Amino acid sequence: MEEIIDARTSDAIALALRFQAPIFTYKNILDKAGIYLKTSAKKKDEKASEEKIIEELIAGEDKESVSKAKKDYTKFTKKELNKMLDEAVANEDYETAAQLRDELSKRGE
Repeated sequence: MEEIIDARTSDAIALALRFQAPIFTYKNILDKAGIYLKTSAKKKDEKASEEKIIEELIAGEDKESVSKAKKDYTKFTKKELNKMLDEAVANEDYETAAQLRDELSKRGE
């Protein structure tokens, strides 16, 4: 069964990894990101190269967003979380802001 989902890159990768599903995108998106895939790879090598590319992406440029995803905000007070949220928005760090918002929502803020 195939399901088409419009998602942010980080969410799409997380879902694909969790459910071992392929990610389809447009060539121009990969070109803009500087990712060039070899299309002449053999079938056996193809899966290995795809996994290697994913690992390199996670270990490379995306390392910062992966580490942010693991941040534990449960030890902070609501006041501290609100201050951190204001700073994240001011710095246009929307990934962190979303996580802080989610933590505040869990607490009934």
